[in-house]
This record gives sequence, structure tokens and C-alpha cells, in this order.
Amino acid sequence: MRLRYALPLLCCLLAAAPALQCQEFSAWIPSTDRTDNPLIRELLSSGSLGERLAVAEALGARGDAYIGDLLESLLAGLSGPARPEGELLLRVMLASVFPPSLPAEELQRRLALNRQAIELLGESVPGFGAPLARETCRVLARAIGTAGDGRLKGVLMAEGRRLAEALGERSGYSDGEEADRLAAFLEAVETTADPVFADIVVRILETTRTREVGRYARFVLARILPGAEQPPPESSR
Repeated sequence: MRLRYALPLLCCLLAAAPALQCQEFSAWIPSTDRTDNPLIRELLSSGSLGERLAVAEALGARGDAYIGDLLESLLAGLSGPARPEGELLLRVMLASVFPPSLPAEELQRRLALNRQAIELLGESVPGFGAPLARETCRVLARAIGTAGDGRLKGVLMAEGRRLAEALGERSGYSDGEEADRLAAFLEAVETTADPVFADIVVRILETTRTREVGRYARFVLARILPGAEQPPPESSR
């Protein structure tokens, strides 16, 4: 029986038996497809955190990799006390469905299926905690370089400009979380190897007073603009 026909029954089970084992969810999800996403959306909002994480992780084993509506649903629910759990679910889902270990062709197929939702996630990065921001930037970077990636580049460039501007407002200094966000952006730029991001990387390099950020910015700049003259970071002047 398809899971979509079992929604009323499963909702009753979730209410009556909250101790359903995580492995049961993991066994169900790989056999589903996008037509079952309304049911999976219910699972992602019901039960314990462990059960919901099991559902999010199991999506990576599904043949139908379309999860755009699930990503958008979780994104829309990021508010209030439940926000940390929502961000964790998004991180697990992104890592499971778009793992860096996937063959390039399969990864690009999955990214293309979910392009619109990935763009929405990218536009929301400024409001994310650092761990989800890092994971989102990683996925954005892997999607750049394919046909029609102009909006994705714009989203990543906007995040870089925001980070560079905030860095200047702090006189070049970064605490742990801010440095992590800068590193996530620079790592994404390194993955794209696209010189279109060079001006932003140079701005970060010229402004930062954090040694680790400056060192990584210099490395990334050398990767995307081999042979280019590089300005010293502010911290070394």
C-alpha cells in the first residue's frame, strides 16, 4: 500500500504510539517518491526529534530526490523555540540528499530537481545559525557552474558582500561564529573556482584582522585568480 493512502492511519499511530522506532521510519522512506511528500511533511512535524531526524536522513536513500517542497516547508516553520530543531532537520536533510561523496552527475541531477528551494534557502542564509549557513553555502557552491546558475551566483555574492560589510563594521575583527561564516563563504567560493567572486574575497582579505580568515582568503584568491597580485591582509600591516 502506498504511504499516501495511509496518511490518516499513520497520523493515528503517531498519536497513539509515540515510541515508534526510528528504524521503522528509515525503512519506509526509501520506497517513497514525491507524491508521498505530504505524508513525509507530517512525519517531519510529528514525533520525537530522533524520529524526525531519521526521516530527514532516510530521504537521501530515496530514488526520487525531489525534496523542494519539504525544504520550503521546514524553512517556513523556522520561528520561535522550535527554530533550532528546524535548522538541525534542514542540515541533516541537505547533508543526506546532497552529500559531497555523490558522483558529480548524480549530485547535479539532484540539485537541478531542487533548484528553486535551494535558491530560497540561499536567500535565507543571513538568518541561519552558522552550522546551517555553512551547509547551505556548500550546497549552493555545488549548484553553481550548471546551466541557469545566475540567481545562485547572485545569492552567494550577496552573502559575501554582507559578510564583508559586517567585517568592516567590526573593524576587521571576528568572533568564532563570524569567522566560521566567513570560512563557509570562502570554502564555497573555492568550490566554485569562479573569478566572479574575486572582488569580494579581496575585500575580505584587505579588511580582516583575524589571521585564519586572512590566510584562507589569500589561499582562495590564489585558486580563483592564479598569478594575481594579492594585497596583504589588514592584520599584517
